[in-house]
Amino acid sequence: MAIKKCVKAETVLAASLLNNQAVAETIVKYFPEQTIILVCAGSSNRFALEDAYGAGHLITCLHAIHSFELTDASISAKAVYPFYEQQSLEVLKSSAVKKMMIQYGYENELHFVSQKNIFSTVPVLMDEQLLRIEDVLTKKRSHAK
Repeated sequence: MAIKKCVKAETVLAASLLNNQAVAETIVKYFPEQTIILVCAGSSNRFALEDAYGAGHLITCLHAIHSFELTDASISAKAVYPFYEQQSLEVLKSSAVKKMMIQYGYENELHFVSQKNIFSTVPVLMDEQLLRIEDVLTKKRSHAK
């Protein structure tokens, strides 16, 4: 799993179409001067359309509220997104993620995971668990006292 490969990073936020706007706002609010690296799940170390689409959506959300310097990969993801902006379900249905979801019995969830910005929760990886960013910040503040 991609998120497990990031455990040594200082901060790891979990983003998807479902919460990209909230993640973008969190990055701008708490990490505006830090280097942001998007790590996509991928598909057996190969390019995955759904990852480029999701990354492009997150980058679009970020750029709407703050200016960032982009790498070539980020520019590419941001360029892919507008072509399919209103077609997130179709992107997922035509990508490798559909096969994976069918394999694990989650085909009916494709419509749900194709929705954009329906959650304001931002999960952050801490001690190998995903916790709400608010809980992590509260915990860090109480330890700082």
